Amino acid sequence: MASKSDADGGGDGAMTAVDAGRAYEQTTDPAEAPDASNPAASTETQGSEQNAGGSRKHHINCELPLDEPLPELPEVPMTADGRPLFDTWRDMDCEEAEAQTSLCSGAGTQPGACILGDSGGQGVATFGDVDTRCDGEGPVIGHHHGQCWVCSPVEVHARACCEMLAGFDCRAWPYPADGKPGMVCARHGDCEPGLLCGAGGDYAGGYGICQCPGLSGPVQQPESCWDDFF
Repeated sequence: MASKSDADGGGDGAMTAVDAGRAYEQTTDPAEAPDASNPAASTETQGSEQNAGGSRKHHINCELPLDEPLPELPEVPMTADGRPLFDTWRDMDCEEAEAQTSLCSGAGTQPGACILGDSGGQGVATFGDVDTRCDGEGPVIGHHHGQCWVCSPVEVHARACCEMLAGFDCRAWPYPADGKPGMVCARHGDCEPGLLCGAGGDYAGGYGICQCPGLSGPVQQPESCWDDFF
């Protein structure tokens, strides 16, 4: 795995979180990439099937196909240049993120809560009410290899990706239709064919979650996603 100095390339400019994310994508073995270890990403569950009519995409994990017209998207606030706010962690300088945050290894190892990218791995400490509403504590962060999400300040997300911590979602938006069930999205095209971008968790706006069509309410993350926080 590349170090932060490797990602910087030895230049004089300050490295941003997106530089580290790109280095992680370029130097990590595909078998170790965050989405590769998501159980939903196994060779038995990836992909979609398209019916003969050509308009109904049926994800192999879903009971129902995705039909036109697509449902309305969740409310996702955008920046002036058309990016979702949850993508703005990429603009932060890694030194700034390091100065504002601290690493942790589980509940009770630091003040506040610890967002782990992977069970048993390292994470970043965060403060606030630590929920999935995104009603003031910060944008959404995907973790645990696409199975979990939580709202937290952008510097927490930036620090995780600057440190190349396993399990955190360090993709640059827009996503290339690679979002598996449970992964963060802002548009239907961010998700794998056959999935849609809909509300998730205790939804109060700010993000979407890739999910199967036909659900009766916001998709929920596994209860195990909360195990490492308190």
